Amino acid sequence: MSFSNNGNKPYKKKKSRFYEAPEEPLTEHQKARVLRKMENICLWYIAKSRKTRKELYDRLRERRYPAEFIETVLDKLEEQKDIDDASYAEYFAYSRHHYDRLGQRAIETKLRQKGVAAEIIAEAIDKVDMSDEEENAQVIVERKLRFMRNMDDQKKTQRLVGMLARKGYDMGSAFRIVKEAIQAQKDEDEAEEYQAELDRQVAEKEEPDFS
Repeated sequence: MSFSNNGNKPYKKKKSRFYEAPEEPLTEHQKARVLRKMENICLWYIAKSRKTRKELYDRLRERRYPAEFIETVLDKLEEQKDIDDASYAEYFAYSRHHYDRLGQRAIETKLRQKGVAAEIIAEAIDKVDMSDEEENAQVIVERKLRFMRNMDDQKKTQRLVGMLARKGYDMGSAFRIVKEAIQAQKDEDEAEEYQAELDRQVAEKEEPDFS
């Protein structure tokens, strides 16, 4: 038995997070233990946040588990409905569109990166109402513009259009929405300046003598 440096307490070797394949073939009992451990790892990841099949596959491969073992475990989890790419895609599309205000293209890209099949993505998008996509883009731009009053129009346009593009909005629509928002801000500023000038002129007038 190994001991720690002080010679009193036994040294406990830290378990590796990586799977180490034995030299001899696994018995059925040993294989069952490995599969059970892999399943528990997947359930731990799922408990932290929902995962696609591909994401769990990648996590297990990072731990060096054999591909055939991984497929067996993931098939079981799918049968148990612990992983469901269709349900995940619908949830992801809805939440990213309505809460993060992402456009359709960005949502599709992110789901592809998570390994969701194209037909499942299409079905998820069809189930989510994205008729307010342009309204979402307008809200995003208006919020950002409040903090960009000291920038020139070209810089505003570049930054805002780039931001909308990263969120998955069509470039043509992005340019139009940004242009309209910048003009609306100018009109608002001019109206405020005009009202301020009127208020100043009224304040400077002498009060009539009512005596």
